[in-house]
Amino acid sequence: SSLCSNYLSNIFNCESNYEISGNLPDNIGDLESLKVLKLNKNKLSGTIPYSLFNLSNLRHIGLMSNNITGSISNDIGNLENLTWLQMGGNELSGEIPENICLLPLTALYLWGNNLTGSIPSCIGNMNSLSLINIQSNQLEGSIPSEIGNLENLKILLINSNQLSGEIPSEIGQLINLKSLRLELL
Repeated sequence: SSLCSNYLSNIFNCESNYEISGNLPDNIGDLESLKVLKLNKNKLSGTIPYSLFNLSNLRHIGLMSNNITGSISNDIGNLENLTWLQMGGNELSGEIPENICLLPLTALYLWGNNLTGSIPSCIGNMNSLSLINIQSNQLEGSIPSEIGNLENLKILLINSNQLSGEIPSEIGQLINLKSLRLELL
């Protein structure tokens, strides 16, 4: 029997300390029916293959707590069915791509990387979001006031960055918010 679960050939679950190492294969994009990719808590390294962003059926990416490097391609916007993105606890760098705002995400985990730049203001258009965890990066600039548009947001964790300016009053519109962590320089 396999260490990893492969349900109905469209869910690949191999997370939680299986100690899988190496790079994600470049041809991962050939798995056209894949809906769930869970490889959290392994020892994966290298960059995210561009072919991953061709998997239009993908609903869940779990690559949390690995050693993945490089940036998140703007092609992430091609994943039109993606609702859950877990890439926290890696060594990703660069900016949060604007095209991430095209996704129907309910959860965005990008914590504990080396992401730079600002929080995209288009994040306020992601009405399905209930959780944003982008803490412990190198993000700078102000908190976009558009974040107040996220009426379904329950958890907002943006502390341990290099954010500055004032707390936007629009955060008061987040009526479902249960947990808020922020700090400004």
